[in-house]
Amino acid sequence: MTEPTTRRARLQQLLELAMIYRGWTRKELAGALGRDPTKLVPATGNPKLDLLVELADVLDWPVGDVTECLWGGLDSAPSRSSDATFQDLYAAGGEAHADGRYRDMVRLGREALEAAGSPTQRALAHNRICGGWEGLGRYVRSMDAARTALRETPVTGDVRRMLQSNLANAAHALWNLTEARTTASDLVDQFRVRPPETLRDRRTGAYTLYVLGSTHRRLIDVEPDRAQFHAAASRSLLLEAAQALEAAADSDDRLGGIARTCRGGVIEADVVLGRVDARGGIARIVDAMSDIVDLDDHPRGDQLESHGWWCVFG
Repeated sequence: MTEPTTRRARLQQLLELAMIYRGWTRKELAGALGRDPTKLVPATGNPKLDLLVELADVLDWPVGDVTECLWGGLDSAPSRSSDATFQDLYAAGGEAHADGRYRDMVRLGREALEAAGSPTQRALAHNRICGGWEGLGRYVRSMDAARTALRETPVTGDVRRMLQSNLANAAHALWNLTEARTTASDLVDQFRVRPPETLRDRRTGAYTLYVLGSTHRRLIDVEPDRAQFHAAASRSLLLEAAQALEAAADSDDRLGGIARTCRGGVIEADVVLGRVDARGGIARIVDAMSDIVDLDDHPRGDQLESHGWWCVFG
């Protein structure tokens, strides 16, 4: 089947889905899309942008989801390439995460989901998908994956806490700061009362401190009347997170990159608090860029991303 034929078939499926979703006839759908009912599917297989936007609105989907569905890519149906076990696929997804291969991470997460044999394994597979979408900057997808994972039951407590932490991060990335702060604060309070006992909980506890600290950092601009409060909270939490992440970095190399991001956020908080002059803070950030002259010689994933965050802080 040629690509235009494939796209026409996919568009026809989306139109049928839209009619089912809305309970409309083809004529009613065509009216909503501003099209002739006999010409909803173009012969070229390449619908115009306005049709994609209108169809996304009818389906209540992001426009990007409609385009990916038509052109394939990561939204194509997953297909396991081998008889690999869940454990093999989950481990491979972890390696992809460490290397910054986020598209592979989504693919491997979906294959792991097919191979999963329990609610906990399904939750972990969804978590891999969540991380892959987050790395690709598809934060709505990341949040959806985290929420789907949290619907799996029963799962172990440390897995559920990890998922809640990742959900808080997705909310933070989307600037849903009230949701991020509430979810992360609840987790931090849990760990204050009962310190982490498992390796996963230690990582989750450290990461949640980072999410909460970064949420307060963003709230500096959102609530300028409380800027000093948020800056102080951000500084304290990010310093605590950096120390905890560095302590756990031996078991997970990427945690060192997140710890570096935390220390960059502290610079911004220090400037707001008057502890550091703005020019001095920027000088520290500029000096730190000398570590990344040649991208080919620099570790990928969170280590590389931390430099981008330092630019944001600057």
